[in-house]
Amino acid sequence: QLCDELSNQGEAQIYSIGTEPFKKKEWLNHDYTSERCVFSAECLITNYIWCMIMLNYKLCTQWHEMQVTIACLLFQAAILSGK
Repeated sequence: QLCDELSNQGEAQIYSIGTEPFKKKEWLNHDYTSERCVFSAECLITNYIWCMIMLNYKLCTQWHEMQVTIACLLFQAAILSGK
């Protein structure tokens, strides 16, 4: 499955919001508590949305656009299929 392949490709790193915005890096997953985040569709799409809402898109320099795009497509497909 493509989802399984994505989950083995690496980790997503984004900047956290804190007393020193954008300086401290944090590992986030879909519930924002895990120290690590694999490139699963659920994790990617949630972090991508979080990143877009909480941060300026231009500051999200750690994202790999191809993997985000694939995750978005997987996420949309899951919604359309009723999963």
